[in-house]
Amino acid sequence: MYSEALRILDANTVQYMVEEQKKEILELTEALEDTSKALEDSSRALEDKSKALEDTSRALKDKSKALQDTSRALEEEHKARLEKDKEIMYLRALLKATKDI
Repeated sequence: MYSEALRILDANTVQYMVEEQKKEILELTEALEDTSKALEDSSRALEDKSKALEDTSRALKDKSKALQDTSRALEEEHKARLEKDKEIMYLRALLKATKDI
């Protein structure tokens, strides 16, 4: 009878340990799933930020090109004005020379 009680006690202990391990496995599985979801969320957030940075980079490149185009146009306008200034100075000198005659 004492042996039977020990056998039942051992069986109950084994059953209890198995149930405890199942609980622990379930808790660890849930924690792993939560961590996995958090990583997926972080990954999506990083992808979104990466896309935003790419968009910003493209916009900056476009603005840089526009600035270069504007700079070239201003240089050409400046050169044209210098040529006109030279022409005006020549015409003034010519006019002065004709008045002196």
